[in-house]
Amino acid sequence: PLAERLSQSISHIEDIRVPVGALDITFYRDDLSTVGPKPVVNESQIGFSIQDKNIVLVDDVLTSGATIDACARALLRAGAQSVDALVFARVVAGNRAPI
Repeated sequence: PLAERLSQSISHIEDIRVPVGALDITFYRDDLSTVGPKPVVNESQIGFSIQDKNIVLVDDVLTSGATIDACARALLRAGAQSVDALVFARVVAGNRAPI
C-alpha cells in the first residue's frame, strides 16, 4: 500500500522508523445507517501506541472528505494528539469543493 511505501522512503531518508497501521472506520462513517443492518467490520491493524502521537493519514483520493473525517475522529477518540491528512489526488464533483 501507499502508506507503507511512503514509510519506507521516509525511513530511508531520515534514518527513523515510521510505523504504519490500518484502521477500520465502519462505525465512524456518517453514512453508516445506509450501509445496511449488518455492516462488515474488519479488524484495525495498529501495532503501536497512538496515545499523544501526531498522526498522518495517507489516502490516495479525496472526494468528499468523509473517509478522512471518520478516520480522524476514530484516531482522536483513541488518544491521538492530532491528525493530519496527506492526499495524492482530489476529485471535485460539479461546482462544489467538498472541503
